[in-house]
Amino acid sequence: MAKFLLISGAVCLLVSQIYAAPLNEDERKKLSFGARFDPSEVQVVRYENDHNALDNYQFNFALSDDQTREEVGTLKDGKDQEGNNVRFYVVQGSYSFLGDDGQTHWVHYTADETGYHPRLGTGPDPEKKY
Repeated sequence: MAKFLLISGAVCLLVSQIYAAPLNEDERKKLSFGARFDPSEVQVVRYENDHNALDNYQFNFALSDDQTREEVGTLKDGKDQEGNNVRFYVVQGSYSFLGDDGQTHWVHYTADETGYHPRLGTGPDPEKKY
């Protein structure tokens, strides 16, 4: 149950970031970190979202400042440490962004019953689908 809540919390955090209220000028300056893009001018260039009730989900999006994100979650049955039947999400995903150094930074991750497993890199993303 705790892993389900942790993963669900991460999904809620993402949704709250996407639908957050507009930032005032001071907040935008704090978030820009010297970036080449004005956060107030970043546009969504692609957004896909597919949820199958409570069993599975997938989404992906791309922003005009070269940020991308994609994730797939699949509900799985298993046992907890005490042998009780539990359901949990297995999540696979990735995100990338253009850093202040001009390079693309990317992370591919899996989150399952064994924990969170990220792979990080810089430069062209070898697994980029979009």
